[in-house]
Amino acid sequence: MNIKENLEKLTYFQEVAKVGSLKKAASLVHLAQPSLSKSIKSLEQAIGHPLFIRHSRGVTLTKHGDQLLEFCNKLFSDIIDLENKLENLDDSMAGHIRVGTYDSIASYFWPQFLKQFLPNHPNLKIEIETARSAKLNEKLINRELDLILAVEQKYNKNIITEVLKTDHFKFYQAKKKSNRIFEFESAPIIQMSEVTQKLLEEYHLDQKKIFNVTSLETVKDLAIDGIGIGLLPEQVAKKYLNKNQLEVIDLPNIPKFGLGEHNITIAYHRTNVNNNTLKAIINAVKEFPL
Repeated sequence: MNIKENLEKLTYFQEVAKVGSLKKAASLVHLAQPSLSKSIKSLEQAIGHPLFIRHSRGVTLTKHGDQLLEFCNKLFSDIIDLENKLENLDDSMAGHIRVGTYDSIASYFWPQFLKQFLPNHPNLKIEIETARSAKLNEKLINRELDLILAVEQKYNKNIITEVLKTDHFKFYQAKKKSNRIFEFESAPIIQMSEVTQKLLEEYHLDQKKIFNVTSLETVKDLAIDGIGIGLLPEQVAKKYLNKNQLEVIDLPNIPKFGLGEHNITIAYHRTNVNNNTLKAIINAVKEFPL
């Protein structure tokens, strides 16, 4: 096995792995498809194992391919980070950090945090990606992300997870009565996930008209516009309570503290435990009020 002599081919491999197609990857890396195929086969020979399973629809990774992709994701991220640090040797916070977060957290937490944090660290590049928690966790494990701030991370031996806050779902409606299209009794409940749907069933609220949407942002927007009663986490609704756009509704037989307890967590890969830039960001996030 001699990977060192094939380092230039790792970028080609990573692109093929990302798009799942030699044809698409060839276009993206500006190579003829036969040349790209030859490079991948040469890399496979150097490693001594197939990296892709070829099929009619494209390619998928083998176990060895999965392992190599994880390495490539970390390697190329570290190179970008190193380039930034070399350009700013006098700044210990210079670097490049890839952050993954849930859509709703991106809306209520990150804007305020970045406004306060980034001006003090002009040579730090923070790249933010939003997705569902399961996808973020997968990318963190594969080292496509350095840090994630999300909800209820599943245990993985390679991931360090810390709970930042415990949250609950509550019911909210438009603060201004003039905005409400429906009276309380006839107002539909707006919810977005299987978890909250099960909560409605548990408390026999699924007999009301239900609007199922795909994001908490949509739940919030529809509730503010008076379309119905939104089932939202307290952390998502807090900003709009303060703006007098939403108000809490206490429903009969519903606990005052709310439903569906869940944890907001911060997580990072064990390989980054000595990354001082990342540690500084994590500490700042932990000290910033959610």
